[in-house]
Amino acid sequence: MSGQVEAIDSGDLVVTGRDEDGAVLLRAESALKQPMTIWNQTSHSTSGHGTSALRSILPDRSFPYPKSLYAVEDVLRFCVAKKPNAVVLDFFAGSGTTAHAVMRLNKQDGGRRQCILVTNNEVSAEEQVRLRSE
Repeated sequence: MSGQVEAIDSGDLVVTGRDEDGAVLLRAESALKQPMTIWNQTSHSTSGHGTSALRSILPDRSFPYPKSLYAVEDVLRFCVAKKPNAVVLDFFAGSGTTAHAVMRLNKQDGGRRQCILVTNNEVSAEEQVRLRSE
């Protein structure tokens, strides 16, 4: 889009590469810039990098609609990239994607961010019986 081309030309957006579909991967040069409305990178797909990634880590667990680790990481990067001691609160935690993304950011930049996960631990009736019997 013309607005993005202008932002690339001005240096507000930096081209970091291309994804497997050929789409340009961009990074905002300033943490003060507002993220784009739509991120169409394959790494942000919930099916390819949400469900599949989680299934490879926890094959016997079912999490409906897990978010992509990379999408959450990019969202957090916009918010806390310049806050290495931030505390991130995920009040609707499920599979722990937000905590995983916070840990990845810390590893990348040496930050000491913390993540607090809150969940209501809803489980199916079958799962509840199985968990109580173990």
